[in-house]
Amino acid sequence: MAKSRTVIAGHVILCLGTLALALFFSFLAWWGWQQREQQWQQELDMHSEVQRLAVLQARAGLERQVLLAANQVSQNPDLLRLVRRIAVLAERDGLDSDGVLLLRAQLQADLQGLWMVLAESGASQLHIHLAPGVISLLRMHQPDKWGDRLDGIRHLVDRVQRTGQSVKGMEVGRHGSGIRGVVPIRASEDSDSAVIASVEVGYGMLPELRQLDLELDAGLALMLYRPSLEGVMLEQEQNELSRLDSGDWLLAQYSRAEILDWREAGRLPQPEYSAGYRLVEASDQRYLVTFIPLYEEVGRPLAAVLAWREIGAELLRHNAEQRQLLGRWLIALLAAAGLFSALLLATRVTVRRQAEQHQQAIIQESLAREQTRQGLERQRQALRALNEIASLQHLGQHERLRRVLELGCGYLRLDMGIVSRIKDDDYQVLSHHAKDDGLEDGTHFPLGQTYCSLTLAQDDVLAIDNMGQSIHRGHPCYQHFGLESYIGMPLTVAGERFGTLNFSSAQARHESFEDTDLEFMRLCGRWIAAVLTRGKFEQEREALLSRFSKLARHLPGMVYQYQYNCSGRGWFPYSSQGIVDIYGITPEQAAASDMAAFEAIYPEDRQRVAISIRESAAGLNEWRCEYRIHHPQRGLIWVAGRSSPEPLENGDIIWHGVITDISEQVRATRALQKSESRFRSMVSNLPGVVYRCRSDADWTMSYMSDGIARLTGYPASDFIDNRVRSYASIVHPDDLHLTYATIVHIERRESFELTYRIVHADGHHVWVREKGRGEYDSQDQLLWLDGFIWDITEQHRVEQLKTQFVSAVSHELRTPLTAIAGALGLVLGGAMGEVPEPMAKLLGIAQQNSDNLHALINDLLDMDKLSEGKMHFELERQRLKPLLEQALSLNQGYAEQYQVRLQAGRIDDAWVIVDAKRIGQVLANYLSNAAKFSHPGGDVLLEACIEAGQVTVSVTDQGIGIPVDFQEQIFQKFSQADGSDARQRGGTGLGLAISRELVQHMGGQVGFESQEGQGSCFWFRLPVSEVSSVPAHHSGEPS
Repeated sequence: MAKSRTVIAGHVILCLGTLALALFFSFLAWWGWQQREQQWQQELDMHSEVQRLAVLQARAGLERQVLLAANQVSQNPDLLRLVRRIAVLAERDGLDSDGVLLLRAQLQADLQGLWMVLAESGASQLHIHLAPGVISLLRMHQPDKWGDRLDGIRHLVDRVQRTGQSVKGMEVGRHGSGIRGVVPIRASEDSDSAVIASVEVGYGMLPELRQLDLELDAGLALMLYRPSLEGVMLEQEQNELSRLDSGDWLLAQYSRAEILDWREAGRLPQPEYSAGYRLVEASDQRYLVTFIPLYEEVGRPLAAVLAWREIGAELLRHNAEQRQLLGRWLIALLAAAGLFSALLLATRVTVRRQAEQHQQAIIQESLAREQTRQGLERQRQALRALNEIASLQHLGQHERLRRVLELGCGYLRLDMGIVSRIKDDDYQVLSHHAKDDGLEDGTHFPLGQTYCSLTLAQDDVLAIDNMGQSIHRGHPCYQHFGLESYIGMPLTVAGERFGTLNFSSAQARHESFEDTDLEFMRLCGRWIAAVLTRGKFEQEREALLSRFSKLARHLPGMVYQYQYNCSGRGWFPYSSQGIVDIYGITPEQAAASDMAAFEAIYPEDRQRVAISIRESAAGLNEWRCEYRIHHPQRGLIWVAGRSSPEPLENGDIIWHGVITDISEQVRATRALQKSESRFRSMVSNLPGVVYRCRSDADWTMSYMSDGIARLTGYPASDFIDNRVRSYASIVHPDDLHLTYATIVHIERRESFELTYRIVHADGHHVWVREKGRGEYDSQDQLLWLDGFIWDITEQHRVEQLKTQFVSAVSHELRTPLTAIAGALGLVLGGAMGEVPEPMAKLLGIAQQNSDNLHALINDLLDMDKLSEGKMHFELERQRLKPLLEQALSLNQGYAEQYQVRLQAGRIDDAWVIVDAKRIGQVLANYLSNAAKFSHPGGDVLLEACIEAGQVTVSVTDQGIGIPVDFQEQIFQKFSQADGSDARQRGGTGLGLAISRELVQHMGGQVGFESQEGQGSCFWFRLPVSEVSSVPAHHSGEPS
């Protein structure tokens, strides 16, 4: 009975003990499982964070690039000049005016070269907008699309035009998305002037995504938040956007096409509104998908990047380790149950022996767990050390490589680590770490004598635990060096095979290399490849800096970078050797501190220079300053500094600029001021106004003589720098366009002369005549305009009386002259009977003189209509060649009277906007004059040549030419060369004057070249009409 109870108790104890053991080991297995899961999550967090930081760093770099490009474009002086002129004309005449179209075409041509350079560097757009309203002036990427208003769409550009501050960031528009840099353009160089336009440079994200794909070994895609784009983009399909299922996100750009398969299969997850990641299964592969918001707008992202990386191998490894952990715990459970059963069935001695064995098993299990824990801890320490090495920015490339090799030797428990450089069959030790340091960096070996020849044959890690027992035991490296254990992988730098990373030892490993060892090798390989890539870029950068320094030695003054931190410390990170001539200090002294440079500044100027630097730093405005320096060898000198500030990520500000010696300029300026004082006293008594002004929309005066007070009723001081009023403000509004027309002469380096009205202070109009020309520097850049203005009111009144008299007489003579000509024609035609030959001859002379007088009256009336602006023009876009051929045909008979041949030379087939009748009248005047003044048997050549967007029509003869003293009057009314046989050839002297007025009314210019005794060439020039700039059919009087 007692034995039965004992057996029952034994069975109960066995069951309870077995159950307790099962519960206990289940808890331990669950706890171990959770530990591995936490470690797995940490690995996923690390991969996701690396991807996020890389994307954000790429975005910041692209933003700096677009803003730098936009600043460079906006500082182009030709662009500033054209945009400011366009802004003035657009406000006054509208965007569709001929002036705006002509200047816009010139702007597009000027920017073409710059746009090609930007496009090659990855830019997707270059856009000029007019302010206010963000009106598109020119899209270099789509030049045919312009004139649309974008203020409700392009918020970055709208902010720049409203605030006047440069902006960078991501934006989506009607034609796509990308990183934008926008810089304002002001009405003048004054920083307080109004913003009239803006320059936008845009880069797409796709090149950066592809580069990050290579660096991270992960696919990337740009996503756009659809609710943030409503009312912005015209068509999603037009911009290659596709919607993700039924969500709010659009797929814009991607580096790998596999994301399209995911979308079609419905496997692509909907991104969240904040950063995060998730695991996705697609195409029998497992991926880590990370969501990285780029820009936020009112609490929700505008765009984001999806990054995915295939982690199937790591997941398999993780699952295998989990299964191994469960297996070990299951075996431990079974062993414990067996031991527990043996304890109940054996004797007390056996129980003791089994107890000892059980305790030993527990110790062994604890050791195994400790080893596992130590392995994980060792891996975490290795990763931590690798991050610490990466954070030590002061370490050089060689020291970083050596420390990583030392870390790898400790982690893998191998004696030697090497980073090699392999070229063809040459193996060079680039950096190494070894316990027995008998090897030196830079040592060369034949590649065939190293295990790396085996490593290069595959793209992944090569691991050999015991070389003597492997298939590679016959390799020459084993025979020569006797290395038993080896692990290595190839290194790729900048897309090219560079060398290898390898660790080895003369002793065989007791344990095989694990997956964690292989992953550690891959991580170290990518890290070292990144270090070598940065080193390569640094070497290229140093080479560029060296070449720049050589160039800077030959530049006048000094080129420099000046850095200023928040604590008030300043220094020169870079300065050319010219600093010795400017400050009398060396670049090394300037790099240490700016104290020596500030001490060299003249005491009275020192505070002013310091204040100007602080103001430039506060507003990030361009720094400009002129001041004096006490040079230790050269004495007191004047210098001028100019630089642009740039904020750094650490809060510092760095200026890039140049300082030049202007001592000679200062002395010259003072001498010029004395000379100008004498000049002012000399011109004060002239019967007119001497001036000097800038070529801008206001004709801003820098000098005006006191005669302006007599002419306008305003003192000269009112006009200097537009202090009270601009000169353009007193020009009669109807005549202001005449002053702007002189820009064409200024651009051609010609003098100009014009007549217009100004409004006197008391309200009456004053007719003035102005004559001037541009002054240029040694680089042929326009400095200013000099000229003279005088009162011609009385002269104009007399001219008006004369014109009215001629017009009245012409109208009064035309009717009786028509009757006389008709009567003479009837008599000569035999209407009154046969006319005797002597009488017929006299009547013929009378009829010819009547025709000449009729032609004179017609010319007078045409001249009157042109002067009064009443001439009717039918402007149409048509081919020029048929008009020239028709003119040759119609005037051939007239030329034959003088025994002259009219011939056609080179005639380019151009389209022009002209009145066919009026252009025929101009050609008739040119051809008839050429025929009249040619020698019998001579040739007259008609040509039309296209150059620089204009067609030049010329008529060249080999006649008597034009005397030099008469050439200035050739296009004036009633001008004929007296004292020669010119009078004997007939003519009214109005043909060329009428021709000039007709061509100018059709938007052209006239001119001639002549040499007395050798002939003349008269020409007129018209703009070639492009299809995009063709106006509607226009009929009526010119404005």
